Order: sequence, then C-alpha cells, then structure tokens
Amino acid sequence: MINPQPGELASPAGVLLPHEEEKQMEERTLPINVDVLDQIVCVRLDVTIWSGQKKLTAEDLGLAPEQVPPEELAALGRKRICDPKELAPFYKLKQRGMRLLKQHGVRFLDGYAVPANQMAALNDKLDDLGQEFQQAKAEFLARYENSIEDWVARHPDWAPQIRRAVETPERVAATLQWKRACYRVVHPATGTDPGLVAEVGGLGGQLLREVAQEAKETYEESFKDKAEITRRALRPLKRIYEKLRSLSFLEPQVKPFLDLMSTVISNADGQDGPIAGQALRELQSLLRLLMEPEDILAGNFPVFRVPAAKIKPAKPAKPQPLAFDLPAEEPEAELPEKPEAAPPAMPGPPAQQAEQPAWFF
Repeated sequence: MINPQPGELASPAGVLLPHEEEKQMEERTLPINVDVLDQIVCVRLDVTIWSGQKKLTAEDLGLAPEQVPPEELAALGRKRICDPKELAPFYKLKQRGMRLLKQHGVRFLDGYAVPANQMAALNDKLDDLGQEFQQAKAEFLARYENSIEDWVARHPDWAPQIRRAVETPERVAATLQWKRACYRVVHPATGTDPGLVAEVGGLGGQLLREVAQEAKETYEESFKDKAEITRRALRPLKRIYEKLRSLSFLEPQVKPFLDLMSTVISNADGQDGPIAGQALRELQSLLRLLMEPEDILAGNFPVFRVPAAKIKPAKPAKPQPLAFDLPAEEPEAELPEKPEAAPPAMPGPPAQQAEQPAWFF
C-alpha cells in the first residue's frame, strides 16, 4: 500500500475473505473487559397483543371430524373474529417502542443494553408510549362488543362461526399488556463467569452488525442510484452516528471513524438546496463503509492527513454529538415522533478539508 502524502486521503488497504472477517471480528470483540457492565443498563420491553383470531374447526366448515385430515398432516388455519384494523394501533405502538430501543441500544441477553446516562430519557419515551397503549386499550374495550357486531354484520353468512369464538372483554383486556423493565447485570461475587464474559465481549461486534444492517437498509431505500437527495435522507445517518458515538465504549476502534463520519455528514448538511455531486458520493461511500465493519475496525477508510510539522501532541478528542438537530426515530409517515433537543455543537472540520480530493469509491 502506498502511504498517503500530507494533505491527502488514505484509501482502503485491502479485502479480507469472509472466513477471515469472521475470525477477526471474534478476536477483536472477545477481549473486551466486563467493566462495560458498569456503563450499561438493560431495558426490556414486553408487549402482548390480542390476535383477534381463533382456530378454525371442522364444525365451522360444516365437516364431520372424519372428513378432516389429522393435525399432523394438515391444519385448517384460523378465523378472524374482529376487524384487524381495530388492533392496528397496538402494533404500531409496539413497533415505535422497539424502534426506540434499537435506536439507543444494542441487543443483549433478553433486552437491550443502553448507556446508563440515557436510561432515564429513554424510559420517559417508553412510558409515554405505554400511556398511549393504555389509552388505546381503554377505547378499544369500550367499543369491543359493538366492533364484534359490526364484524358479524360484514360477514352474515359466517355469523354463527364468529359468535362461537368470541372472547370476553376481560379475557381480551388480560391479553393487551405493555410492560417495561430495567435492570443491571453485575459481576459475580467471586471469580468470573465465562458465559457473561463472552456475552459482554460480543457487544462490540453486535453493535457493528446492527449498524451495518441499518446502513444497508438506508442505502437501499434512500441513496442507491440517486443523483440527488434531500436533507430528510440524512436523518437515518445522523441516528446511526449517535448510536455509534454513545455506545463507542463497547468498541473503541470505531472512534477514529466517527470523526470522518461527523465531517462528511456535517459537510452535506451545510449545503444549500438538494445534496448532490461529491457530497452525495461521499455519503454513499460512508454507508458502504458502514456495511463493512471489518474495514472500520482495521482502519481501512479515508482519514484526513496533515503535514507532520503541524501535528501537535494531544489527547484524542472524545466523539461529540453532531452540531445539528438529531431527529427522532424514523417512523412511517403516520407515526411522527416528538423531536429531541438539539445536542451541543462540535468543532468544525479541518480547515484544509475544502481542498481535499474526493475519496468516494
């Protein structure tokens, strides 16, 4: 590999074979110290929703038992005893809750590991959704019997089959539940637990895999083959940056990449009008890099270089929040989220950046 000259950008150093990538990821993540347990809190969200369905029986179809194949051979399926639209609000609220957890945390044990300093704010948002869930539950139960009658009226030929399967309001109420729990995982009183060490050691790799998946979806939906984009397309990138930044203690090797990421996003966000040209190509390259965690861990990504004489010994800067408003979770159009407060500003990009050659690939 040719070393970059002062003021130039370094290029990717090479490609690993798939089995080498997996081995390197495992070797990189396992040695992480279980002290990260002191920096995380586990948040678990359990949401149960009444299905509004019951098993279809031979009697429903006017068949004798001997006319129906055995269950090990075939199943008759299920019948709806309630309009699915009546239950849609509950599924949307559950989806918003899970999206919040994915935005702020990483999968761990039976929940999500989130930074301890974000737990209170996250719990407030989840509890707000929980209150919406309880309100939707009360409204649904108040009209439950009428909604069943409306469903029967829409399917009069199947009225007996529907009525036989109707659940009581009390049974439905017991099925509609929103529960949130927070807990800490602590070190064993004596010695170490190899299983716990493995779980904690894998958090860095899990973080990068989740980010890679989010980057892939963002690229496919908003950036692939695009000649220009609007600032709305930057929202998922900003969320990915904030997730990586707040959880970077799980995988310290991502910190140099965060500097590049914040610079590229800030440059694109500072443009007037639609984002196109080099700024767009850099964003597309950034997403492709996010899809390749091993390149990030190995440092195989462009970094800003300055002449050696200008480099002053300094302690590496801690990644900072981006200098623009971080949008709330990216919901579907009908599920807007209350925007979060603008995070503190971060230092601007290096002065010589405007003269840098393009680094997209």
